Amino acid sequence: MLEWLMQNKEWVFSGVGVALVIGAISWVFRRRSVHSETSSSGPSATQKADASEGSINVQVRGTTGDITIGRGMPDTPRSSDNAVARVNNRRKQSTVAITLSHPLRNTTLRFGLLYVRDGKDQVPDHGPLLNKELYFREIGDRGTLAIEVEHDSILGFQFKCFVDYRGYELDWVKNALEANGFREVTEGQGRAFRAWFLIPEHSVCETIDGIRNNFAYPA
Repeated sequence: MLEWLMQNKEWVFSGVGVALVIGAISWVFRRRSVHSETSSSGPSATQKADASEGSINVQVRGTTGDITIGRGMPDTPRSSDNAVARVNNRRKQSTVAITLSHPLRNTTLRFGLLYVRDGKDQVPDHGPLLNKELYFREIGDRGTLAIEVEHDSILGFQFKCFVDYRGYELDWVKNALEANGFREVTEGQGRAFRAWFLIPEHSVCETIDGIRNNFAYPA
């Protein structure tokens, strides 16, 4: 290298040589500067995924600031969940009981209750129409039948009792029910061999269709 410089010293230190050397050095510095600016000022992205929370956060960094893009919501209760919780807290169980006289005991008659809905039809915030069939269970050996109904503790509930009497004459069943103190015994609509009646222990309400049901007021 030294030998080459000695042989070409006149050319190297001439104006042309100096210009070429300076140009080469400037070109090298310009490339390094551009590379440095690109690395430091260009946008970069970091992504964080949290599988347990079901969310993805992407953060983009640039010369004008940071932009954060998030997907997923914090694990906080929604208003709809709170509403459902409030309704569930209003549920309670009440017992409806009837006592059968001797003609109705020890038979294959099956007594049940139709849980119509929470609240009266005329109340704006009454519950939806349910028409849920529930069957009484025997309590002791004195003709007492009972059933637990889970209902809205603020609205109360409508219900109507029935008896499935397949194998018996309707007139006999009707006379026996009325003799037992049950009221407004009718064959009504719905399942065959079923008679409907009201019990005197609860008040009576009327639906918007004119059907009369028993009503259990909230305690």
